[in-house]
Amino acid sequence: TRRMMVRDWQFRRGLIGLLPFFVITLTSLAKGLKVSPFSGQFSAMHFAPHLFGFMLFSICPALAFGRDYKAAWVFLLIPGRAFGPFARGIYSSLWLLAVVLPHLGMLALLWRWGWLDACLFAAFSGAFASLYLGLELRLIDGVPFSKQMLRTQGADILMLMFVGALAAGIFVALQYFLLFPPRTRVAAAAIVFGGAAYLATRSSLKSLEIAMRYNLGIVSSEATLLYTEVD
Repeated sequence: TRRMMVRDWQFRRGLIGLLPFFVITLTSLAKGLKVSPFSGQFSAMHFAPHLFGFMLFSICPALAFGRDYKAAWVFLLIPGRAFGPFARGIYSSLWLLAVVLPHLGMLALLWRWGWLDACLFAAFSGAFASLYLGLELRLIDGVPFSKQMLRTQGADILMLMFVGALAAGIFVALQYFLLFPPRTRVAAAAIVFGGAAYLATRSSLKSLEIAMRYNLGIVSSEATLLYTEVD
């Protein structure tokens, strides 16, 4: 999955339009490093967990579509019991790339807040981003890069992104007024979001496995319309 995200031209073309948004947002977060969310003032870092969630929100709906979708028949050759571990592998590739590595890098940038605040905020942001990913796995409609992109698909993704951005803005306001700056509330919220992320991920992994089986079943039935098996 990680290699195809880099190699598939159609996938890269769909995400390159979002590159300016992420550059501008990351620049704003860099300026917000000077103001800690635990200081009682509003900081651009309040947007950090939602930025990772929005990035994954852009990736997951587009992940099932690719340029070489006709090669999906290869997955019909693998045993059915392999789809569970394969779904967990898809999740792990996204979680390591978009949640674990960025938050480890975040710790190196937040040292000026003090290690307690830096670790606490990284844990909170990582748990929230993991919850985003656990929910957004349901947007992967089939085996990655195994379906043809439809013309109306781009409009649907834009609508989802608009709704997601609106929901993220509401969450930013809620966490600023209800969670920060007390550290005990943030620690409790990190634990709650981490548990919710675990439950959501378990449910979404099963849903992803079913979606992959279903779409491959459609590919298999289409093949029988073109070819006749000979004994």
